[in-house]
Amino acid sequence: MLKYIKVILKILPVLIWDYFAWMLRYSLKPSKYDLNKRFLKIQKLIKKVLKAFNVSLDEIDLEKYENSAKNDEARLIVANHISDFDPLIFIALAKRPITVVAKIQILRYPFVNRIIKILEGEFLDRDNLKQSLKVFKSIANKMEKYPNLDWLIFPEGTRNKINVYLPNQFHYGTFKPAMKTNININVFSLLGTQKILDIKCKNKKYPVTLKFDKTFAFDDYKEKSTVELSKEAHKLCLEGVQEIKERNLGLIEKVNQKH
Repeated sequence: MLKYIKVILKILPVLIWDYFAWMLRYSLKPSKYDLNKRFLKIQKLIKKVLKAFNVSLDEIDLEKYENSAKNDEARLIVANHISDFDPLIFIALAKRPITVVAKIQILRYPFVNRIIKILEGEFLDRDNLKQSLKVFKSIANKMEKYPNLDWLIFPEGTRNKINVYLPNQFHYGTFKPAMKTNININVFSLLGTQKILDIKCKNKKYPVTLKFDKTFAFDDYKEKSTVELSKEAHKLCLEGVQEIKERNLGLIEKVNQKH
């Protein structure tokens, strides 16, 4: 509990200042402001949050992902989901604007919902098929409207609280917006974020590793169904998580152990 008090004392004044200085007006009329400007504001804030939590970032093969970028084309990013901190890692490391598809419950979170709105993100209710279809259609439209904006979706649908080393099966519908617009689909795996908000963990530092696994270009998936692509992406992510675990056994397992 003490670590949360320290973090709150560090970051709450910054959040309150940013909320009234720009976050509120940016979220009410995001299209009024340049997307790159909005993203850089959010990225700067998130880096402060990660610093307050003493999160250290380790990258594996991210340069390969950056080399796949096309200035006139958005990209879909999928990854395993083990913590509410997962989106922050991607935003902090991004070289260009990136947004998130969040669960609809996030609308109740005062600061987080503003950030997602500022970044043109969407809120998905997986228990409402009609709403889900509407959201995926909106995502596809925004992928064409904002070609320099990447989209982060967690295909598991919710955080994996059982075994962070075994990602749950990916939802097939996750891939439909990207396949409909023929854009690149990028698979990532990550570990380490699961301990940041663990009240029982008393570590002073939280190492997080993000690994790029593979890019599926249109030619790679044009003959595949969403089911086939989903299973291939899940297999890659599972292998990526295992590789991170083996490479960083001393870093993540030892440092992030419970006391």
